[in-house]
Amino acid sequence: QIGRLSELKGKRVLVGPAGGGTNFLATRILAANGVTAENTRLVTMELPDYVDALAKGEADAGFLVLAPDARTLQRLFALPD
Repeated sequence: QIGRLSELKGKRVLVGPAGGGTNFLATRILAANGVTAENTRLVTMELPDYVDALAKGEADAGFLVLAPDARTLQRLFALPD
């Protein structure tokens, strides 16, 4: 379990597709907390693919910028802890 963004250092973090708004926000928020591509694996990926990546253990955390009723969120909430 992660309680602070700085604890993502050294983890695999999904940051959205390259050039997208999620990626822009995620990389800046992470950098402000000392988490960068130099010390963490920042994974650029399309948002719908997040669910499979997290379910398969291919990522430890991810940033999402979506509407509350987005299908991707519903799929994530359905995953077991």
